[in-house]
Amino acid sequence: MKGQTFRNSFIAVAIVSITLFTAAGCKKNKKPKAIITVNNSEGSNVGVNVEIHSRDIPSPGVPGVVQKTGKTSSDGKVEFELDNDAILTCVAWTTSGTDTIKGTGTVRFVTNEVTEETITIRKIQ
Repeated sequence: MKGQTFRNSFIAVAIVSITLFTAAGCKKNKKPKAIITVNNSEGSNVGVNVEIHSRDIPSPGVPGVVQKTGKTSSDGKVEFELDNDAILTCVAWTTSGTDTIKGTGTVRFVTNEVTEETITIRKIQ
């Protein structure tokens, strides 16, 4: 009888231990994410073009080059998510009549983090 109780206790402890180790080992990293807010002294922040890229002169299709584009929502924000950590150039632009309104910055993407960056766009003279 004591042998049966010991065996059942041992099995229960083994099952709990395996479950805990498996659950702890399966924690998945979250992809790096950035929320970019565009400020514009000239008017609306809605629909501003935002591009992130890994080179001064973007070259789509070249291995290792990151280039993504998006448009700001009604709150002046756009979100980007990458597969890996990176530090990228961020360019925001729009037009108002014949004027181009533009701003640049740098955004850092870090695994398990959400980075927030603000870009101010100004009329290009």
